[in-house]
Amino acid sequence: MLADHGLRAPSGHVDYKGFERKLDYAHALGFEYVVCPMFGQEHVELTRWFQAAADQFKSLGREVTPVGNAFGFHKHNYEFRRFGDVSGFDTLVAQTDPKLCGLN
Repeated sequence: MLADHGLRAPSGHVDYKGFERKLDYAHALGFEYVVCPMFGQEHVELTRWFQAAADQFKSLGREVTPVGNAFGFHKHNYEFRRFGDVSGFDTLVAQTDPKLCGLN
């Protein structure tokens, strides 16, 4: 449908839950970048959750990279809440691989 109107979708948001099942959808639309738009705010108080999310983001990046996509995470304001000396976003930056996960 997009191509019929001279349009394309180079990227799109794909929910973190069930991410793997949604890759066919991303390919059908021609996404180059598959972006996780946010995760449940019930987790944002937990430093260890950001560490686990970084590991998951690396895993998702490893999954999409061989098929020609790039994985990214779309940040909001709650990732910048501080836990002592670091924020959740600091944790994501420090523990993700920029070759596997873009942080925008």
